Amino acid sequence: AVGGVENLILSAPGYTRIDAEITGRGAHSGFEPEKGISAIKIASVIISRLNIGRIDAETTANVGTIRGGSARNAIAETAYFEAEIRSRNVEKLREQTQFFEETINNVLLDYPGAKVNLEMITEFEPYKIEKNHPVIQQLIENVHKIGRKPNFVKSGGGSDVSIFRKHDIEVVCIGSCYYNAHTTREYVSISEMVKGVELCERLVMIN
Repeated sequence: AVGGVENLILSAPGYTRIDAEITGRGAHSGFEPEKGISAIKIASVIISRLNIGRIDAETTANVGTIRGGSARNAIAETAYFEAEIRSRNVEKLREQTQFFEETINNVLLDYPGAKVNLEMITEFEPYKIEKNHPVIQQLIENVHKIGRKPNFVKSGGGSDVSIFRKHDIEVVCIGSCYYNAHTTREYVSISEMVKGVELCERLVMIN
């Protein structure tokens, strides 16, 4: 989780991974473009119709990569994009996943001869932890002991906590002392990491 160790993650989203491979028909773009079906154009139409970015307070979606084509002077026969949907509300996650699937398939109807190989996998479900949970209470006590005030966070990020909790292992995600995640400006605070070690030491000593 982004931020200092005082950040206690009470809820985090479920996650659907989407991989779409569009297949059109190749052709020479100067001699006979009419014979081609541009997979890149189809992918761009699909993406333009998707809900991307922050959908609501609990839900986000993104297209993270796109690639395709083989040459400047060739109608692109294939295009591929990777997308994701996240929501702390399981129904919203399912609704947006269904919307993605319907949008992709509906666009393909406008391009006879093209096809899509679509993989949509919900990798984990959202979770929520109450403030009165014993693990949270233990963290609150020890965050105070290292001189910090606990900050309760509703996260948009994914972590191993989702997998652990699915298997009834009671764990909590806390801030891991990094900032500006997934950018060229990402950095780690050494002083925050020292605080993180101090908190871990206290937690280990309890057990």
